[in-house]
Amino acid sequence: MKRLLFLSVIVLTVLFGNVSKLKAEVPSEKFLCTSIAGLDLKNTTINNIKFVDGEACTSDSAEMPDHCDWKHTISRDEILKPISGKEVRLVILHSNHETGSGAWDTVLAFDCVNGSMRKLFEKKDLAGVKIEKTTGGAVILTSGIWQPKDPMCCPSKEKREIYRWSSSKSTYILESTKTSKANLK
Repeated sequence: MKRLLFLSVIVLTVLFGNVSKLKAEVPSEKFLCTSIAGLDLKNTTINNIKFVDGEACTSDSAEMPDHCDWKHTISRDEILKPISGKEVRLVILHSNHETGSGAWDTVLAFDCVNGSMRKLFEKKDLAGVKIEKTTGGAVILTSGIWQPKDPMCCPSKEKREIYRWSSSKSTYILESTKTSKANLK
């Protein structure tokens, strides 16, 4: 009886261990995609970073690949509907340098085309990017612009970029960019 129980525990451990590993290692480029809303991006690989439950760690050193120098989190994950019947997945990856200074936000947009997930755009900025959605299929990204004497907390300028959905190109197109004095509210 003890032997059967022991073997059952081993089999279940192997089965469940392999299932979770397989789920976490599916690269985003290999997704079969019928609906962008149905994909589990919190447990996959995005930009060569393997996420588990929306979090990941990467190392600055090839000699210490398991060391967590950078902590990555999926800080925003939502569905946009730029036009009727079209779904786009908006994801923000926040990357914080745990063993140094600095943090980055990477904004990505994906959709499904012919059964595969397609990256529509990717934009990387120093941490603190803000996103606004508008009617008419536009997305506005606002990010800081640091001048040489600006402290990391407080950029003196900001950049506002408007991306509008193009039905003819089936993607977001940069419509305009405006730089202004930072709104320090």
